[in-house]
Amino acid sequence: MAILVLEREIRLILTPMASLLEGVLGRIFAEGGHGVKRNWSEVYFWYSLAATCDPLKGYVSLRKQAAKNLTSDQIAGIEKRVNEWTPRPTPATLWTQQSQQRVNKLIAALKHQSHE
Repeated sequence: MAILVLEREIRLILTPMASLLEGVLGRIFAEGGHGVKRNWSEVYFWYSLAATCDPLKGYVSLRKQAAKNLTSDQIAGIEKRVNEWTPRPTPATLWTQQSQQRVNKLIAALKHQSHE
């Protein structure tokens, strides 16, 4: 039981980083400026990814606001893109993947020790 609580806590620490970065990108496209044009499709896309990682941060409502500026066909295309999306390796994603691998190894070791 304690190991499951630890696993949950560790995952709660790592997951918000992804949603935060995706949320920032959504906001950049929502506000526009500084060489970036407002783009409701990109707003919806990035807030959708952020909501997938952390639905309690308000990204769902931000995505709904963006949807008001899009057609149903546009939303369907973006949802397809969200479902097919795979991040490219960057220092941040590589760090997250490496952290996740370390967490998984730690959890496996703890589970193994608890069975001994």
